[in-house]
Amino acid sequence: MDDEVARLHALLEAAEKGSAEEQRRRENAEKLAKEEQRRRKEEEERNEKSRPQALPQYLEACHSLSLAIQVVTEKSLTTQGDTTNPTGRIYPRRIVPWDDYPMRQENNWDRLSVHQSFSSDPIFPSSHQLDYVASLIRPIASEMGLRHFERDTVENAVQKLVDEAYNDELLRVRLGILGSVT
Repeated sequence: MDDEVARLHALLEAAEKGSAEEQRRRENAEKLAKEEQRRRKEEEERNEKSRPQALPQYLEACHSLSLAIQVVTEKSLTTQGDTTNPTGRIYPRRIVPWDDYPMRQENNWDRLSVHQSFSSDPIFPSSHQLDYVASLIRPIASEMGLRHFERDTVENAVQKLVDEAYNDELLRVRLGILGSVT
């Protein structure tokens, strides 16, 4: 009888040990599956940030870049002296209201909407590329700093838009684009 009890006790211990081992394997498999899922999600996010963007996303990202402007207001940290002399340069002598701007802007969007692929195809720089541009933005402490900010956040973005529109023959004609922006 004692032998039978010992045998049953050994079987019970083996079953419990097997059950605990099976539980540990199941938990380990779940942990590995979650880790793999996390890695796949991170990889997908990296890939997404590296993919070219469609026009609406690109414009939103460019808008965010333009809002990143910071101006140094501590006078001792800014350049001192005269500003650039505008002699011989084209510049506005006065600022006048542009009353029909909203109508003209709407007209341009109507022209762009004729060619749906221009606004829906991912042909513009990726968010990763624009993140890099944003990482280079420095607080503006001089006229030269303002020039760099304007070039990096406005001119380059406009040039990319015009170049892509120019590459599309229908848009080039509809918008009257004769060449690139320089």
